[in-house]
Amino acid sequence: MEEFLTEKGGPAADRILASFDFLEDWIISSKYRGCAFLNTLSETLGQSFTCGD
Repeated sequence: MEEFLTEKGGPAADRILASFDFLEDWIISSKYRGCAFLNTLSETLGQSFTCGD
């Protein structure tokens, strides 16, 4: 993301908006597999875990 924003350059406001462009490109790409936290939660729902398992 840092490289992407550096390439965009310009004022800070433009770089902030460009971060949303980066996220859009990333989510559309085949590399994005969803939110890791939500994926884990959905896979372990209903299971009981104790510390040390």
